[in-house]
This record gives sequence, C-alpha cells and structure tokens, in this order.
Amino acid sequence: MLQGYTPVPIEHFGGLITSWPPEMLDASLLVEAQNLRFTQSEAASREGLTRAFALPQAGALGGLLDYARLDGTEQPLLYDATHGTIYVESPAGSGDLALADPGSPFPVPANAVWNGVSAFNRAYFAFGDGAQGLAAPGSFDGANLDPVTIAGPATAIAPADAAAAGNVAAGVRHVLVLFRTRAGSLSPAGLSQASWTAAGGKQATVANLPLGPVNTQARVVAFTVAGGSSAGPYFYIGATQTVDGVTGTSTLVEDNATTTATFNFDDAFLAASNDCTDQFRAITLPNVAAAAFSQTTQRML
Repeated sequence: MLQGYTPVPIEHFGGLITSWPPEMLDASLLVEAQNLRFTQSEAASREGLTRAFALPQAGALGGLLDYARLDGTEQPLLYDATHGTIYVESPAGSGDLALADPGSPFPVPANAVWNGVSAFNRAYFAFGDGAQGLAAPGSFDGANLDPVTIAGPATAIAPADAAAAGNVAAGVRHVLVLFRTRAGSLSPAGLSQASWTAAGGKQATVANLPLGPVNTQARVVAFTVAGGSSAGPYFYIGATQTVDGVTGTSTLVEDNATTTATFNFDDAFLAASNDCTDQFRAITLPNVAAAAFSQTTQRML
C-alpha cells in the first residue's frame, strides 16, 4: 500500500445492463437514464430542458426580449409570429404569460422576425424579414405598447389675441403645435403652423388645438418672438414662472382633450425657454427623415 493513502474498497461496478429485464434489477439501480447530468455526488436533470413558457395560442415564437425595469425586475417579452401578438411574463418570475397591452391600437405584424433592446425603463423593438423592416418600431413601458414615433398634427391651429391684458408684445408671431408622447418624445409639427399679428399688451389664445394619438400625453405650443420668421426659432415654456413681476405661463397643454388655451409671456422669458426649432425643421426634410428612420429600423433588426 502506498504510504499516506487510505484504501477504499469498491464492492460493485455498475454499467449498462442489457441482458436482464428491468424488473429483475436491484432497486438501487437506474432502469432508465435519459437527459441526466452526473456529478461526483448526484445525478440530476440536464440543464436547459425545462419548459419556461408556452405561447397561449401555440403560435410560432418569432422573438424573445428581456425587458428590464429600473428597479432591476426582469420580465421576458415573447412575440407570437403566427398571430401577431406580444406577450409578457406577468407577474414577473411566475412563468405565466399575458398580452402585453390588451386592446392596444399599436399594429403588431404577423410572420416577422422580432428583435430589440431594453433601455431607459422601456423595451424598444422592431419587426423585419431579416433584410428590411416590416412595421414601425415600437416600445413597451411595462403597461403600454406604443410606436416609437408618431406623426405630427394634421390640422391647422387658430392663434389670436386674447381679451385679457397681458405681456405678449406687438408684432407678427408664428405658432406651431407638437405632440409629446408618454415616452417624452416630440412629434414633428405637421400641418399645425399658423401666425397672427399681436396688438401688444394682451395674452395669446390658440384655438383648434389638435388631438394626438392615444399615447399623446401633452401638446406643446411653441411661439416665435415678435417679428420672428416662420422658420423659427420656436420656443415653448415648460413651467409657469414669475420673473421681474411678469408671469410667464407654461405653454404645455398637459392633456389630450383641451382644444383652446390661453398663454401669457414676454419675449425675454420666451426666448430663454426651450428651443424646439429642430423638431419643426424635421418636417421640411421628409426624405432625409424617412431614410434615417429606415436605417434606424434596419440597425435594430
């Protein structure tokens, strides 16, 4: 015997027994061994073979996306390519699937390849056939399926002097409206641009405010300073403030129902607020915007 080693007797050698039927084997022996993994201490089910999800309508799985919330919770999203539906694990970690947004007007195509990424507390995704996009990119925020981009207003607005006294200076002024989505992005101005000649010393009222799609959280009303060009710059005021005794009211209409709103500001306060001119200029280059949109969609795919 080698010095320092302890003998360990091996009383039984096992192996594959084919000559005896299972009922004649010792109870300690395996009769059948499929999809097992063996370690030094155990025999266990082979990893990766447990079914985690089953699409409710038994459709073909066209894509799987891990949606991560800001609190670290992860919820898988699954795309049923056969039926053009998106499911989410609900509640997280349960293995149960529910429609991501029942009744959502967001069009989910069928028979597509689905890919995306989780970022900024949302899942962003696109549909394609492996070569080009088949539908508009979308997003999921844990409750809502929304398009990533939306079209601008399709109707004109009607700006004018309000009856109430105010601080809007005299001169020609141009106005436009943008939609702000739940995700905080702004639409183009569409056909909303209009102008009027302010008399001075009044507030401004804007009628015929357009209503946006279902994911519109607010309308942004943006003005030029007196004598400004129709090309801008355009500014909007994010919150009501009083500066040097003049109250500048927010030019955000924070709903999707109001059709007339009145605002007060002076040009110094307006020009120091948020410049959204680039959103307006985007609609003057539709071919470039469309090309960039297409390239972004294909990169996601």
